[in-house]
Amino acid sequence: MLQSSRPGVMGAERRALLNSAAGHFRQALEVRPLWPYGWVNLLAVKDKLGEMDREFNSALRKSAELGPWESRVQLQVVESGLRFWGELGTAERGVVQQKVLDAFKVQPHEIFVIIKDYGRPDLVCDDHILQHRQVSQWCETVFSFGQY
Repeated sequence: MLQSSRPGVMGAERRALLNSAAGHFRQALEVRPLWPYGWVNLLAVKDKLGEMDREFNSALRKSAELGPWESRVQLQVVESGLRFWGELGTAERGVVQQKVLDAFKVQPHEIFVIIKDYGRPDLVCDDHILQHRQVSQWCETVFSFGQY
């Protein structure tokens, strides 16, 4: 997967490298189906390929289920979930919303940056998260100016 991010790797070559990585992660998951990093790596590859399908949904759910407090898992689930939010089903949206709440407990700055980048104050502007000053200020600004 890292090779696909090298400078100059684009198009068909990048896609082939990502498809190869996905195949390797699938093989790894056959051996270790309860490994959250196998699932989250598969999710990341599917995200980079733009393949939002049943396997993407399964990887999103399994990542969150098997690695609920793993910071990299939380960030990838939220990032991929928000990128494909409009195409997610109700269950997957619920998983992403729960990971937002979980991530705010252990890495509030990192998750706030992702939420802000995707312009999703609806996911953080409630009583559970407003205890964070930066979030509270952003929510006040967004809603007072009618931006959302």
